[in-house]
Order: sequence, then C-alpha cells, then structure tokens
Amino acid sequence: MAARGKPFSILAPLLFVGLAAGFVGLYFVRHSQPPAPATPPDPRAGQIAASLEAADNAEKAGQWELARKALERAVALDTGNAVLKGRLEEAVEEEKRAMLIAEAAEARKAGDPTAEAAKLEEARRIREASDLRGRQAAAELTAAVQRAQAAEKDGCVPLAIESWRQVSTAAENRDAKEYFAAHPSEAVQDAAADAVAKRLAALQARLDDGEKSDLAKRAEGLAREGVTAKSEGRMTTAIAKLKEAIGLEAREEWKKALEETQAYVTDSEKFLDEALKLYEKKEWRETREKLELALSLNKECAAAAKLLPEVKAAAVRRGMLAVPAATVVAAGTESKVKAFYIDPTEVSEAQYCTYLRAEGQPVPMRWRNTGKPEGDGSLPIMGISAKEAASYAAWAGKRLPTESEWLAAAGAGDGRAYPWGADWDAAKANAKSPAPWACGSNAAGASPCGARDMAGNVAEWTSTTDNGKRVAKGGSFLFPESSCALTWRWLEDDDLGFPGIGFRCAADGDEEK
Repeated sequence: MAARGKPFSILAPLLFVGLAAGFVGLYFVRHSQPPAPATPPDPRAGQIAASLEAADNAEKAGQWELARKALERAVALDTGNAVLKGRLEEAVEEEKRAMLIAEAAEARKAGDPTAEAAKLEEARRIREASDLRGRQAAAELTAAVQRAQAAEKDGCVPLAIESWRQVSTAAENRDAKEYFAAHPSEAVQDAAADAVAKRLAALQARLDDGEKSDLAKRAEGLAREGVTAKSEGRMTTAIAKLKEAIGLEAREEWKKALEETQAYVTDSEKFLDEALKLYEKKEWRETREKLELALSLNKECAAAAKLLPEVKAAAVRRGMLAVPAATVVAAGTESKVKAFYIDPTEVSEAQYCTYLRAEGQPVPMRWRNTGKPEGDGSLPIMGISAKEAASYAAWAGKRLPTESEWLAAAGAGDGRAYPWGADWDAAKANAKSPAPWACGSNAAGASPCGARDMAGNVAEWTSTTDNGKRVAKGGSFLFPESSCALTWRWLEDDDLGFPGIGFRCAADGDEEK
C-alpha cells in the first residue's frame, strides 16, 4: 500500500472535469434558449481552491495538522461537499496516526518499550481500518462502474448518466484511490475522470436527441388533437392544443391553424355579445338565432350553451298561454296537472305547410296542385295522424298536451261542462256545420286561460293513449254538439288521420325547466 503521505493533487483536476461535464449537459439542455444574464463568480470558489492547494502541499510534506486545518477551511466554505468532508476525515486520521508514531519514537528514546508498543499498535489499527475502508470503497467503485456499463448497454440513458455520475463521485474517495494504487484494475481505468467526462458528454447528447424527438412527437400529437378539435367545432380546445404544440415547435401550418381557430372564436364571441343584447330586450327568436350562430362557430362557447335552453324555452313560449296548475278528472280518474303553456289556437294549415317545407316532407294530397293550402292558410290543419302531429310539435320545440293538460287548459278544473261555462251556447262553438272556421276567429268561446276553439271546429290530438288508441278531445265541426262537452273523447289509431281532427301544442311550465 502507498504511504499515507503520497500527494493527491489529482483531486482538483478531477473536480474540474466533473464540473465541466455538468456544464456540457447544461449546454445541451439550454442551447435553444436565449442566453441567461451572466452570473457573477462565487468568491468562495477561489478560497476553496486556495485551501485545497495548501492541503495538497501539506500532505506532500507530511504535515497533516496543516492539511487538516486547510481542509477544515474548505469544508466551512462548502458544507455540502461530501468529497471534501471525506478528505477531511482522512486527514484527521492521518494526523492522529502520525502523532502516535511520533509518540512511539519518544517512548523508545525514553526506554519505555511498553508505551512504544501501545502507540504503534494503535497506529496499526488506524492503518487497518483505513485499508478496510479502501477495500470497501474499491468494491463500491467497481460495482458503480458495472451498474453504469450495464445501464448503458441496456440503452437506459438517464440511468446510465446517473450511474456514471455516481462513479465520478466514488472515484474521489481517497481510500479507493490508495487501494487501486496498490491493486490496479480495469475498473479504475473506466472510472478515470477524463473517461467518465467523455461518457457523460456522449450520453447527455443521446439523451438530448431523444428528448428532442419526444418533444417533436408530443408537439405533433397536440397539433393533431388541435386540428381535429377545430374540424369538430371545439374551438376552445383547439386553441389550447395548438398553442401548446407551437410552444414546443413553432411550425407555420400550426400557426395558421391557430389564427383561423382564433378568428372563429372571435366571430363566435361577437354573435354572443349580440345575443346578450337581444336577451335584455326579450327578443327570444332573434336571441336564439344569435346563440345558435355562436355555437355553430364554437361548440365550446360555454355562455351560449348555458343560455340557449332558457332562450329556446322562452322563444317557444312566446305567444303561448300560461295554464295554472289544476286538478281535473280525465276518463273518470282525478289527476293533478302542473302549470304549463298551451297554444292559444289550433295549428293552422299555413303553419303546418311551413313545417313540411322546412323538413322536405310531401304536402297533403289536397294541396298537390298548388303545393300550398287554399286561401291564406288560416284554417286548422286536419286529416293528419297523431304521430304526424307529434312530429310537428317536436320540430317547433313543443309537444302534444296530455288529456289532463288539455282539460286544464279548457277550464275543467272548476267542473264546468264547456270551456266558456256550464251551459251550451251554439254561438260559441263550431259543431255540426259544413266547414271549419279560421283558427282563433271566434273569441266568444275562449276558455279561462284564453284558449280558443277548445270546443268544436276540429277535435285535437293529445299524447294520451287508452287501450292502444290515441285520445282526441274537443269535438269537431263534423260531429254533433254533444262532442263539444269537456267529457267527450275520441279514440283512434295514432297512425291514422281523420278529416275532423287537428291539434294544438303545449310546452312545459317553469317548474319543468
């Protein structure tokens, strides 16, 4: 084993090489970023270097007390440096061993062989402990080299970098150095500072290239998600994805897609602003149109999506009559009806013709010559099935009333026989006559809520079924006067039309929103 007084001036260069490797890695991570402001030099670095130089000189001269003091100054300046702390501990032991040897020499001069032997034995134990630490440190260094080589062979670049850094640290152990000085091996060659620095630089380059590739893949994935979201009208998501992709890699096509998407969002917000102004004026149909335009440009316009159901309901209810909650008897069964809305008149031919054209549906046979109803289209639509009536109601954002709701709208909640009261009045209902009259043209027979022609003119489909048949209410111009009583009901297959049957629509009340 080499003498403890052998110089170890190689430590400072090794530390320098390790720092250099770290700076190389830092360069590869940050080379694409703008240069950071220069960091002022740490004044402690010069003081630590001076202390290490003093320690090296003292160790060369075997002056371990001076070496210890110099290392104490270095450790005080860099308290987290494990290498310096380890070197200081070794200097303390060497100082103690040197003192014991000197004391043994003094005991020999004084003719005290017992004291001399005791001092030399204690010095020997220190040496043996140092030798043991050297073997352990050498074994740890060898294992670290093997781990690093295995990680590198397996392609685990981050693990290989971390392992070689551990090798670099282990190689600074003084006990390991002394052991390998006496027992050379391949491991110590692999652990040499310049060899480790080269490996670290090469591995860091591989890692940086891999990270660049991973970033490019991530950017492309984000851009694809953004373009897909844009094509689906999810512009808010598209903007977020495209911005994130551009932050990783600023491709021109992605920038163009982002600009287009932002333009859609800008236009969507413009329509939303217009809708909000119309909303304040309670112009429901126009508000609905603007909100739908806003959502057509950006399906993720949260404010428009939240407001649209309310506006749709308000638009549907515009012109409808509010029917208060009531208790009625339908087909002998009492039922409670919640508040709702109902059309003031039966659906006219003109209204139904608008629906057919909007949906591309064929017109009734009697309109085939002109493609539209005769006259102004104010007569009630009739001759259509309950299913066709329900389709119109859904298109209009409404529905057919239940039999109980129809009775509540007709005023049956107070037990009256007809919509206008207890007694029959032929002037208030169109029954047993040659033809229907225009929708809502007779206000005299209105129900308490204001609904007209609830008795006579045309019977009206409801959504209620009885024994597989659909229920119609209200009597008809084709039927006798008795059909105008609120208790009257007609049962028919829901896919068959009848000349004297039409319908009117209902909508949920505020409680049903």
